[in-house]
Amino acid sequence: MRKKESAAIAAVLHHLACRQQQAEVSAAEEAAEASPVEAPQAQVVVRAVQHPWALSGRQGQMRMRTMMQMKAFH
Repeated sequence: MRKKESAAIAAVLHHLACRQQQAEVSAAEEAAEASPVEAPQAQVVVRAVQHPWALSGRQGQMRMRTMMQMKAFH
């Protein structure tokens, strides 16, 4: 059950990031279309892409470490 929760959370975060990126792109396109005067080239902002499975992998590693510690100390 924990894997499914992690996957769902990662998918929602990925979806929100994609929607935000689309909103930024559409806002830039609307701004470019709105100005009749030729505007200087817009700066391209490069952001690190966060893959949806990166979060669940980290959580899995932390969970395994906790289990190993519990096994060693209890």
